[in-house]
Amino acid sequence: MARGICHCLSCQALYNAAFHAGAVWPENGLTITHGQADIQEYKLPDKELRRYWCGKCGAIVFNTNRFGYVVIPQARLRKANGGILSPDFTPQMHLFYASRIVNIDDDLPKFLAGTDGPLFEG
Repeated sequence: MARGICHCLSCQALYNAAFHAGAVWPENGLTITHGQADIQEYKLPDKELRRYWCGKCGAIVFNTNRFGYVVIPQARLRKANGGILSPDFTPQMHLFYASRIVNIDDDLPKFLAGTDGPLFEG
């Protein structure tokens, strides 16, 4: 599982936000045990990204990225744990920081693109 804050243009469009913080699992790493019939899907036009939310309350449950990985938002993980984000789910890095809308002052590595690219030095 990877944990990070993504600043890519696709996440910005999918969530209508400056960045998206979440934890990533392989495609088969998520099993919905309750409320499967209530899950609604939205596919971002022209991209292989999908957002899934609860049709009853409107809460985002997870999304999938272009590689088919499941991304669960930190907000969902925090809510499921009584408002506390477990250290197991805290971000390890920033991704696609070159596309950022806002600067974030923290000690996490800031990759300009994916995890194999150069780091932001500023």
